[in-house]
Parts: sequence; C-alpha cells; structure tokens
Amino acid sequence: MKYRVEGGVAEIGADMLLRLSDEQASARSHALEQSDDGKQWRPRHVVQFKSGEELGIDCDPEDLPRSLSLVLVPLGKRRKAARGKPADQPREEISDDEDGDASDDGEPEGDGGDVPSLEG
Repeated sequence: MKYRVEGGVAEIGADMLLRLSDEQASARSHALEQSDDGKQWRPRHVVQFKSGEELGIDCDPEDLPRSLSLVLVPLGKRRKAARGKPADQPREEISDDEDGDASDDGEPEGDGGDVPSLEG
C-alpha cells in the first residue's frame, strides 16, 4: 500500500517491508537491507521519512501502528474507500436530558428548591 507522510516525521522500524524510490533507498542505504525479491527494503533499525515523502509499506491502513497512522495518509483506490467508511455510519443522537430536548436556554433546570440559600 502506498502512503504519503503528512504532519510530521514517520519513524519506521525493522518489522516492516518498504517499497522505496531509488533515491530514498540510496539516502538510507546504511540502515536498509534489500529483500530477496530485490523490490523491497527492510530497515535494520529505525528509519525516518519527512513530511511529503511517499513510500510503499506492506501493511493495510487499519493494521498500521498508531504512531504511523497519525502521520501516514493512504494513497490510491483504498484511500477513498477508507475515508468514506466513517461518513456512511449513522451518528448516534445525543441528548442532554430525559425528554430528548438538548436545547439550553441558559437557565438552570428546576426551581432551585433543593439548593439551600446562602442569604441569611
């Protein structure tokens, strides 16, 4: 799956297979080892990608660690589907009181009979 880094730095550890451009791989060659198929890279230790960079990660968006899901935006066909899901689900109505009236006119409810007066 292809992603773009947005809103920070993505730090990716040794547990993920990456698809990188030749330029990205060259800049991080000291920290990467090429996979058997020669098309993917596995970090030897944590590597960083700055905001705006695009890279492939062998991981679906819902399976990304939270720290990465905050800074990686999925690209392509799956991006549209993933972003459409929350809007398709109905929202639960929230009411502030028992009769379902969520309006607030700024006045306290009731007559205040249960509240002792501070005046002597």
